[in-house]
Amino acid sequence: MQSGSKSFRRPINLHLAFGLMVLVAAAACHLLPSRVAANPAPPQLGDETVELNRFAVSASSVKGYAATNALSASRIEEALIDTPHTINVLTKDLMQDLGESTESSLAFKYVAGIRPYLSNNDGYFMRGFPVTLYYDGVRLQAKGIRDASATERIEVIRGPSSVLYGVGDPGGGVNYITKRPRFRSGSSFALTAGSDEFLRAEADFEAAPVSMGSDRRLGVRIVGAVVDRGSWRITEEMRRKFIAPMATLALGSRTELSARFTYQQQEGRESRLPPYYDTFSRQRYNLPIGFFSGDNRTKFDDDIVTLNVEAVHAITTNWKARVAYFDSSAYRDHYLTPLQNFLNPAQNGGRRLATSILRRLFDEYEGSSLLAYSVGDFQTGAVGHQLSSGYEYRSERVSSRDTRTRFSERFDIDAPNWNKAIEAAPFSGQSTSSLTTAHAIFVQERAQFFNGRLALLGGVRLEEYKTRSDPRLNTLNNTILDRAETASERVATSRFSGLWKVRPGLSAYVSYNESFLGNALRDVVTGQLVPSETAEGSEIGIKFEAWGGRLSGSLARYTVERSAVRQVNTLTGAIENLGTVRCDGVEAEAFLSVTDSLQVMANFALNDARTIDASDRALIGRRPSGDVKRSASILARQTFRRGALRGFYAGAGWSYGGDQIDRTGTLTEPGYALVDAFVGFAPLDGRFDFSVRVTNLLDRRWWRELRTAQQSTQGEPRQMQASLRMKF
Repeated sequence: MQSGSKSFRRPINLHLAFGLMVLVAAAACHLLPSRVAANPAPPQLGDETVELNRFAVSASSVKGYAATNALSASRIEEALIDTPHTINVLTKDLMQDLGESTESSLAFKYVAGIRPYLSNNDGYFMRGFPVTLYYDGVRLQAKGIRDASATERIEVIRGPSSVLYGVGDPGGGVNYITKRPRFRSGSSFALTAGSDEFLRAEADFEAAPVSMGSDRRLGVRIVGAVVDRGSWRITEEMRRKFIAPMATLALGSRTELSARFTYQQQEGRESRLPPYYDTFSRQRYNLPIGFFSGDNRTKFDDDIVTLNVEAVHAITTNWKARVAYFDSSAYRDHYLTPLQNFLNPAQNGGRRLATSILRRLFDEYEGSSLLAYSVGDFQTGAVGHQLSSGYEYRSERVSSRDTRTRFSERFDIDAPNWNKAIEAAPFSGQSTSSLTTAHAIFVQERAQFFNGRLALLGGVRLEEYKTRSDPRLNTLNNTILDRAETASERVATSRFSGLWKVRPGLSAYVSYNESFLGNALRDVVTGQLVPSETAEGSEIGIKFEAWGGRLSGSLARYTVERSAVRQVNTLTGAIENLGTVRCDGVEAEAFLSVTDSLQVMANFALNDARTIDASDRALIGRRPSGDVKRSASILARQTFRRGALRGFYAGAGWSYGGDQIDRTGTLTEPGYALVDAFVGFAPLDGRFDFSVRVTNLLDRRWWRELRTAQQSTQGEPRQMQASLRMKF
C-alpha cells in the first residue's frame, strides 16, 4: 500500500549497510565450522573468575513466570529481594502463554496497577500517572510499538526514577530488555493463526559461535517476524515486517562488543475512536461491537529503525564499565478521520449529521543517546561499597506536517460505514518541529553494614536540558502561525533509600525518588513559559521469599506527588492550567510454586489519585483521566509431567480493572472483569510446543479507555489463537 511520499525522511543507508553486514556475518557463521570447545572454560582474569557482564540478566534467574533478578533498579543485575524499590518482571514464558506479539503487552493485565491508555497501546498509566518507555535502559521515544520477537523480558519500574534515567514520567517506566546472542547454536520457528484473520510467523536463528583465536568468539543471532491481520473492528487491518540481526564479539575474558539493529515496516488501516455518550440525550450509546468512526480513507504507513552498539570491559575484577550508543528513527504517514461537531438527530429525520476532518499527518522522529558508566565494588573496614557513576547525552528531534480537509456527511449511528461525502475542502495545513538535547552526569553509592544486613543507597543526577520548538508554519500560504520557543533548564534530582534484611528471605525497605519532565509550552492565558513538571515519590514496603524460594512477593505503600501538571481547562479545552496531583496507594504481588508443575501468580493495586491544587478550582478533588482506582488479577499454570497427560499444560487467568473517568471529569465507566485461558502440549524434550488460547473467554463488553463523550476505545471481544512453536 502506498500512502504518500516520504521525501522528507533522512537517508538510512548507514542502518541498512549495518544490517547487511550482520546478515553476511550470519551467513558466514552458518557456513564456517565451529571451533568452539563443547564445554568452554569459564572466563578468567588472572586466577580469579570474572563476572564480565553484570549489565545483562542471567538465564538462571528466571523460572517460568517468576524472576529473581532484574536490571532496572540500578542498571546492573541485582536480586529483587535486595532492591529498595518495586520492580515487576514479565518473563518470556508469561508473554508466550498469553500470545504476545507486540510490546504493547497483553501480559500487563497481570501486573498490579498498570494498564494501556491509548487505543494502539502505545502508552501506559501506573500509580495515577503516565509512564516512560525505555529500550535497554535508554529513553528513546520513537512513535509506534515494535514487534515483541526481539524482546527477552519486560521490567516495570514503579515511581519516579530520574536519577538513573533522566527525563521521565512520575508513574514509572517500562524497560524492554532485548535478546542477545547466547554463544550457542539453535533455531526456532513459530506460526500463529487466530480470530479476525490473524496470521503471524516468527523465526529466531542463532549460528554456532565461531572461534577467532586468542580467546575471541563471535556470536550472531537473527530474529524476525511477519504479521498480517484483520480486526474485530470493521475494515481495520495491519501488515508488519520486522527483522533484528544482532552480533556479539567476546575479546578474551575482559571485553565484549555487541551490536543490534532492528527494522520494522508497518502499514494498514485503523479505526478511529467511536462516540461513547450522546451529549443531547445524556445517554451512553449502545454501539454494536466493531463500530468505528472512520472509513477506508483512514490508513497509516510506519517505519521504525533502531541501532544499538555497546562495549563492556572489566577494568579489574571488581570494576566494570559500559559504553553504549543508541539511535532510533521513526517515520509515519498517517491519514486520520475523527468525528467532529455532532448535530441533534431530532432535527435531521432521525439521522445524525456530522462534520468530519480528513487529516493527513507526516511524523518524523530521530533520537540518539550516548551512555557511559562504570560500577565498582570495594571495602573500607567493615563497610562494603558499590559505586556507580556515568555520563549521558541525549538528542531527540520531532517533525510534523499536518494537512486537514473538512467533510460534511450523514450517517446512521448503527451503520458501520459513512455515506457519501457532500462537501470536501482543505482548510488547514501546518508544520512543526522541535529539538531536545540533554547532558547529564550521575553518581550513586550503596553502602552495606553489619555483614550486608543493612544497605543504604544515595544518588544524584545533574542534567542540563534544552528544548527548541520551531515556529509553526501554515503550509497553505507559508505564513508563520506563532514564534519559536526555547526552554533551558539545569535540574538536579536525587534518590535515597534503605533496606534491612530482617532475616533470610525477608527484607524491609524505605525509599525516596524524584523525577522531572521538561517542556517548552506557553500558558495561553498569561503567555508565560510553562515550567517543567516535577515529581517526588516515597515508598515503604517488604519483600519476602519462603519455602526454598517457592513463595515470593512484595507489599508496598507509596505516595507520588506531581507538580506543575499541564491541565485541561474544563470550559475551553485549552492546555493552560498548572496544578498538583497526588496519588496514594498500595500494591501487592505474590508468586507461588505449589508443586514443580503448578505455578500461581496474583496481584492487587489500590490507587487513589486526586488533583489537590489547580488554577482552575473546578479541578480540585477530581481524579485524573486514565487512572484506574482498583485492579487485581490471578493467573495459574499447570504442567502435567506424568501419566496419560504427560506433556500437556493448561492455564487460566482472571483480571479486574476498576472504574474509569473521562478527561472532562463528567463521565464514569464501571469496572470490568475478564477471563483468559490456554491449553497446550509440549514434549519434555522441548522440540515443539502447540497451544490454543482464548482471551476474554466470557466475551465481556468493556472499554479500554474512556476519553470524552465523542471518543473512547472499546476493549477486545473474545479472541482465539492457535500457535505452533518448533525448535531445531
